[in-house]
Amino acid sequence: MVDKTLQMAIKRDIIGLLDMSEEVSLMLQEFSDELKRKIKEQSRQEIYSEHEEDEMLAYIEGKKRERLDMYFNVFLLFLRDIFLYQVLGRDFILKNSDKRRLVHQIAQIWTISDTERRIDLLDTTKYRILSYANQKLAIDAFHLGLLKN
Repeated sequence: MVDKTLQMAIKRDIIGLLDMSEEVSLMLQEFSDELKRKIKEQSRQEIYSEHEEDEMLAYIEGKKRERLDMYFNVFLLFLRDIFLYQVLGRDFILKNSDKRRLVHQIAQIWTISDTERRIDLLDTTKYRILSYANQKLAIDAFHLGLLKN
């Protein structure tokens, strides 16, 4: 998903980036639904008290945040590779060596300050999500923020 998002960002594909936001949100919702189903299946309870339901939903929300954090961490590794390639001009330390061509392509299009700004954007987005901001809006803002130069 990350490399697809970055490709859309360099093509300046606004609709594609919004679609990626929707795809990330859908992935999180499916993960949440599956986790809820598994919890209910394991507990074999048909009816939950309001307190038990709240605890389950809080647990699931925490797991969704972990999954989203994982997405952003992978994104950060890509941005790290782009930044290091721009600064060092070599790619012997790439974490995503299988995506070398994409890293080179983006490093040619973005300036070092463009990459730094996107790293800051990612950090801000992670902070917002950890601060319980609206996940969908934060993801949309992040993906659209990738377009700014």
